[in-house]
Amino acid sequence: MTDRRTINGIDEVMDWIRHRLQTFVALISIWGTLLFCAYAILDYEADQCHYRDIRGFDEVLGKTGWCRVL
Repeated sequence: MTDRRTINGIDEVMDWIRHRLQTFVALISIWGTLLFCAYAILDYEADQCHYRDIRGFDEVLGKTGWCRVL
């Protein structure tokens, strides 16, 4: 027969693993959302060419301009 302390110990370990897994999934979800938002903003800005006239970009990128980089 299994000792009750062993069952409680296993339950504590499983609770700890479950908590850590939930934290990991939440952090990955937040990171994915932020990454998607950053990509969407860059894609929109590149499409609109809002940053074309920022000083230094044309010199650094040649005369192709900022819009052609992305």
